[in-house]
Amino acid sequence: MMDRLAETYGVDIVEKPIGFKHIAPLLMNNALIGGEESGGYGFRNHLAERDGILAALYFLDLMVKTGKTPSQLLEHLFSITGTHHYNRIDVHFPPDERENIIKKPYRIHLIGNYDSDLKRLIEKFGLQKRVTLHGELPRERFLSILASTDIFVIPSLYEQWGSVLQEALSYGIPAIASRNIPAFDYFYTRRSTSRR
Repeated sequence: MMDRLAETYGVDIVEKPIGFKHIAPLLMNNALIGGEESGGYGFRNHLAERDGILAALYFLDLMVKTGKTPSQLLEHLFSITGTHHYNRIDVHFPPDERENIIKKPYRIHLIGNYDSDLKRLIEKFGLQKRVTLHGELPRERFLSILASTDIFVIPSLYEQWGSVLQEALSYGIPAIASRNIPAFDYFYTRRSTSRR
């Protein structure tokens, strides 16, 4: 969503590590707004910290100036960026069922680029027999792994289109994908439309 807004209004986005301490110095320079995924926002030439009261006042000011309700403002935002949703599903498993889930046979194949700390985490949690780090693969090898997969996950933050998602779906493999992937919007919208 932020990328689409920045492109629409011709402004840059600077991505920083987690923690407002990385964002605050930018606000004291020339950044218009700084925010975190958790929803905290700070503003230029104000406090070098998140300020929910000022964020609410800006929102109220926007409502007054545009004469729109919050729902109408959200519709306007989606008209620029496309629809975005965040669904959180908390699944609770009783302690006695957790062990059975952990014991189920599964393999995870990680293909492509991934964080260098991942190998250390796999070892820390004893997952060496469950997780294979492939790195970049030739197309034929990737497709052979994909064809034998029960579920495909693509959590990418940025993709031009997301052709691997399209390939997984063409194999009839259920897929979990980040909404940041343009292909997700396309296939999700088509599926939703076809069910009406």
